[in-house]
Order: sequence, then C-alpha cells, then structure tokens
Amino acid sequence: MSLRKINFVTGNAGKLREVKEILKNFEVTNVDVDLNEYQGEPEFIAERKCKEAVEAVKGPVLRSTENRTRYATATHENQYKQLS
Repeated sequence: MSLRKINFVTGNAGKLREVKEILKNFEVTNVDVDLNEYQGEPEFIAERKCKEAVEAVKGPVLRSTENRTRYATATHENQYKQLS
C-alpha cells in the first residue's frame, strides 16, 4: 500500500524534519517555492501564500505559517483551510 503524498511548502529544513516526524504515515514531499511577501493580518497572509503555492505546484499543499504552531492547507480548487 502506498503512502498518501503531501506537498509541504517550506525552505526550512527544520520545519520539514518536524512535519515528516509528525506525519510518518504520509509521504511528505518538500516543495521549495519562492512566495511573495504580503502585509496584513496573519490569517490573510497565510491564505494568500497557500493559494499562491497551490498555483505554483498545481496541486494541494500544506505550509507552515511564521507561527510554527499553526498550519494551513489549500487545494487545487483553491479552497483554503487553516489547521490548528
């Protein structure tokens, strides 16, 4: 049985290790995408960056916000959901 694949968007090796440890039952693939910098509320920034990452990888993504306790995901339909 193959593992479900998750595209984790980060340029931070420490965050990647942490997510791989937490999501052992998934195939976590690192996608290093150069995202634009946005100004505004953290939720706005997280949503914009997730949606931008979806466009870059042409599929669903998981990415860490600057606050390492929060994660966000977006799908290829560009639906956004903040996790935790």
